[in-house]
Amino acid sequence: MEGKQLSTFIVALVSLLVTTIVVIVRCIVRTSIRGFGLDDGAMAIGQVLFFGTCVAVMYGCNQGIGVRDIYLTPEQLVNARHSVLIFQCFYLISLIFVKSSICFALLRITPNKQIRQFLYFIIFLSFCCGFVTMVACLAICVPVSASWTGVGKCAAPNVLKCVAVYTTVSSCITDFSCSILPFVILWNLQMAKKLKFTLAAILSLGFLASAATVVRAFYFNRFLATVDYVWGFSDLMIWSIIEDLIAITIGSVPSLKPLVARFKFMSSVSSTRRAGKKTGEYQNCESYNMHTQSKSKNQTRVITTAAEESESMKDLVREEGITISQEFRHEEEYEYHDRKPGVDV
Repeated sequence: MEGKQLSTFIVALVSLLVTTIVVIVRCIVRTSIRGFGLDDGAMAIGQVLFFGTCVAVMYGCNQGIGVRDIYLTPEQLVNARHSVLIFQCFYLISLIFVKSSICFALLRITPNKQIRQFLYFIIFLSFCCGFVTMVACLAICVPVSASWTGVGKCAAPNVLKCVAVYTTVSSCITDFSCSILPFVILWNLQMAKKLKFTLAAILSLGFLASAATVVRAFYFNRFLATVDYVWGFSDLMIWSIIEDLIAITIGSVPSLKPLVARFKFMSSVSSTRRAGKKTGEYQNCESYNMHTQSKSKNQTRVITTAAEESESMKDLVREEGITISQEFRHEEEYEYHDRKPGVDV
């Protein structure tokens, strides 16, 4: 393999490995916290279909995708064109579930009625885009095998061009919407500014999916090519795979937050910053004196107790990540100082 043939194969293989790992880890994390939902199921289905997409591309590359017609045998050319049609079907259905998964995830965190209605519209538009385009690809030639064998009757090139334009416009609308809506939702949520900035930085990568769709639009003429069709179609394959790769990865990253929180070094660093000077004080003391003032002005309660006996202190020690190796006194003293009002003689 060389040239476009090799580059297309590598893009498909790397995308397959990355998305498979990300989605498997996502499913494990969501299952472990008992939070596996509709968005996770849709993403898992989308990944299975994307697996078929990448396999079809890699098989097609072995048969001649990315190679000019003069270097291919008739059998290789037929097999390559056949793999192109299989790729289109898997890709279009996969994108329906991937975009629906992102919308389902956004529906979880937004109570705004207008935004929720728009998300349902995006799901509906994604379904129409994928389904209509797939039906058009299968019905463009009669019989269907004429798409790769050339034996039969196919529709005029303008029909195919119209389908390509419709697919690209719909994909741009859905991709851009899935990229911009998270910022609108985050803007109205009450959370730390640092967390908002982090989530916005991650979700902003979703604009790359829209960029991939726009770049793919420059290759419209490849749909209408009668010569070197499988050579030119490799560019469309690359940008379609990149679009799906970005959508699956970015759509799954927010669900991996519980996994990051489980790393001990992450929690220890954050707890050290929160503890500050108090950590050193607790590590060197032999006992803890907690003074609580009662509501009555006539009584003062002084409690001296060990960390082993105090549940609240245990929680504090556990939260601050402190290791206690000293022995503590096991005693509880109550001192009451009653002051009787003076009596006038």
